[in-house]
Amino acid sequence: MRSFLFLLLGVVVGFSDLSAAPLTPTEAGKHIGEEVEFQGLVYGVSFMGTDPNYKVYLNFDDYYPRQSFTVEYKTTDVPGCEKYPQLTQRNVLVKGLIESGVHGPRLILREVSQLQVLPVDEEAVLKGSVDTSMDRKLYAVAWGQILARGDYQRIEQEATRMRQQQPRFIDGLWAVTDFFEGLSHPLEDSKAGWEAVISSLTKWRADFPDSTTARTALALAYDDFGDGMEDSKEKIEPMVLWKCKQEVQPLLDSIPKGDRMPSVYACLVGQVKGEGAKEKVDALVSECRSRWPEYWGVYFAAAAKIQEVGEEGDWEAWLDGITKNDTPLNRELYARVVWSHCGRHNIYAKVFQENKVSWPRTKAGFEEMRRRYPKSWWNLNNYAQLAAFADDKETAYEIFQDFGSHVTLDLWLSWTNYQHYMDWVNSPDKTTTPTLGK
Repeated sequence: MRSFLFLLLGVVVGFSDLSAAPLTPTEAGKHIGEEVEFQGLVYGVSFMGTDPNYKVYLNFDDYYPRQSFTVEYKTTDVPGCEKYPQLTQRNVLVKGLIESGVHGPRLILREVSQLQVLPVDEEAVLKGSVDTSMDRKLYAVAWGQILARGDYQRIEQEATRMRQQQPRFIDGLWAVTDFFEGLSHPLEDSKAGWEAVISSLTKWRADFPDSTTARTALALAYDDFGDGMEDSKEKIEPMVLWKCKQEVQPLLDSIPKGDRMPSVYACLVGQVKGEGAKEKVDALVSECRSRWPEYWGVYFAAAAKIQEVGEEGDWEAWLDGITKNDTPLNRELYARVVWSHCGRHNIYAKVFQENKVSWPRTKAGFEEMRRRYPKSWWNLNNYAQLAAFADDKETAYEIFQDFGSHVTLDLWLSWTNYQHYMDWVNSPDKTTTPTLGK
């Protein structure tokens, strides 16, 4: 999994006293040819080129191409930039020379220390509405910050609330998933970052030896240790990774079944291997389902594991089996698992063409979600995209009309991509479905 927590890249040099209000991106854009410092919200991130040599564009005040200002850098020119966390919807402080670019004023990063990622406002995030993928990532960031400063008591209190109330976000996803995402991932995508989060979790466990929440977070961290460093020049020794993996199962097994939070089951499914894997997955799903039938995360993990260990068509057959009864829950479950499959494959546009899944059943599930979560614009935007993937222009047109101006661009990535879909939906002729991915 990718880490979404705030980053302090050692000693950030060259920044002025933060008590003085920095310029906004719009104000900075008026200082062409000058060295300035500004602070702003990164609305979206665009990429151009191929790994490992590609350009990154940080767009301010709006998504591409409506941005007022752009920060650019080439990954091979800025050593250490791979440690930056996910920058979309993050406030950053930047210093450098303002230039005039093709798409407006810009600043080109030459050194990693020119950009400082600022902490999120924890109270605003945790008390605010959470609907889109970026909302959830910021929610995870907030809990990561709380862990980093050692406020274990607050984390324990929130875990108790989650056990009792099982809170969900506006889109129907469970908050507990992103709660543990924040607790089990590092402050930066580096070996030092991973070691720091393991250190924090180990201290928490020592301070609260009876805490099953601390053991769960530590198991998840060991399981994902090193993730997010694929583009890094810094490598973690294979023996270190192997030792981390050996810690996962004993930690999970140490948690009594009655005290397991739903995220434990998703992780246990991920640990399944060897002969009888499908049967083991079914048993874990059944156990989780008996307590939390609507914890979607365990079904996402199960579909991914069955695809990994099985043969072509197995995960689709498994999904058909557990949703064979036509109930509201099963309609939603079917659609969510198909939708999750798209996400696992980086916006998988051919999901209905290359897998044995049903668009009518997926559509019925999204209709169920419209009924249950009427305030979720995220669900509607994704419904429209999957309708396009299924080449169902009539449904896509209806859903685009329904969400209107409530466009969630962390799905569409840019106004240009969104417009491609709109052009297709509004075209009189049946044209090739636009895609963002495979």
